[in-house]
Amino acid sequence: MRPEDLKELASLPESETLEFKSRLPETRVLATLISAFVNTNGGTIIVGIEEGGRILGIDNAASARSRIEQAIKAVSPSVHVETETVIVDGKSVLVVTVPKGRESPYLTGGRVFQRTGHRTVPITSQVLSSNIRERAISSDELSRQIEHLSKIIETLNQRLIRAESWRPKVRDMVVGGIIGAVISAIIAFLISLF
Repeated sequence: MRPEDLKELASLPESETLEFKSRLPETRVLATLISAFVNTNGGTIIVGIEEGGRILGIDNAASARSRIEQAIKAVSPSVHVETETVIVDGKSVLVVTVPKGRESPYLTGGRVFQRTGHRTVPITSQVLSSNIRERAISSDELSRQIEHLSKIIETLNQRLIRAESWRPKVRDMVVGGIIGAVISAIIAFLISLF
């Protein structure tokens, strides 16, 4: 990310997909934030900038990345996030990009979180059961599509087997034999004229 892009992000308020941290929080808080982003629509955590856009920087980017790796390990199923250190006005700022998850719900500490506006909140049982129901419906639809494709493949396979069976070949041989006999008779007739 370019420093000017980061400055532009810093001018925005926190939202469902953007969180500012003036300093790196403890691992449990990071894991909660990462799981909330991955359960919602993904997002960006910017460490070293406080909300309002003031750039503070961080002291040790390598140590910060290590703590983020620990937080990632506390989220299940596993997630992949990208981290990048950007130098802005001579200060190191850590940008953590969290994608939207494909296997939600993602848990940390046995709980499920989501982003609601600029807040990280536990997912209610109603929302969780609704998400699970939606995934089940999508799985059913996928199963129906796979079954439909399997039937089409079976039909095509049967047609291919029939096309390669002996009956069409015998018919082709008989027709070819008749044509050959007619051509031979015509040639024999033409030769007898000379």
